[in-house]
Amino acid sequence: MRRLLLAATLVVAALAHGQETGPAAEIQDALDARMAQQSDKWFEDGHFPVILQMLKVQQEWYPLEEEVATDLSWMYKNIERPDLELITVSRYAKRNATEKDHLYPLANFYFLAKSYVNVISILAGIEKQVPAPHPNAFRILAHSYSKVGLHKDSLRIWDAYIKMAPDDLQAKNNRQKVADVISGKSKPTETPLPNTGPKRGKPPVKPPKGG
Repeated sequence: MRRLLLAATLVVAALAHGQETGPAAEIQDALDARMAQQSDKWFEDGHFPVILQMLKVQQEWYPLEEEVATDLSWMYKNIERPDLELITVSRYAKRNATEKDHLYPLANFYFLAKSYVNVISILAGIEKQVPAPHPNAFRILAHSYSKVGLHKDSLRIWDAYIKMAPDDLQAKNNRQKVADVISGKSKPTETPLPNTGPKRGKPPVKPPKGG
């Protein structure tokens, strides 16, 4: 296990500073796939420290890769270290300020922590962003507005998103629920009392890749 981690470290370090085309790219792709497979096995066996070490190294090699940052933050969540989880996604946001989705991992951290005011603070104004961020950024922002009782703002974000994705039926359904609250046809399902920060809780199961 440690030999594989050391070998992966040496090979990827060499490739990371070399040309990533042709045979080198094929070798790197094969190594990345092997490391991902081994990481899954380590996770099943509970070898979290080894996975964390590998991901921390990968984050230094690939600072622009969102998947590496989010995988590392998920591992910190599994060992109940929200402080390190927050540091990881904050670092990604700062390092990738020119990427359209650089704020999403940080905002999603606060959303899962039910710190809705922070989500709003981070993502407010995304409807004006060009190019538009990931659809999930609109979803968690709209839900966060609803959670704190700002239903008109929630409706505004749903409208902005639906203009870009008119076939998203779930978004339309969510938009209608907010509209019904505003019109008085239904009552809010959430009490507008947002948390001010993350809380520790039961560590989640790592989501399947591609899910």
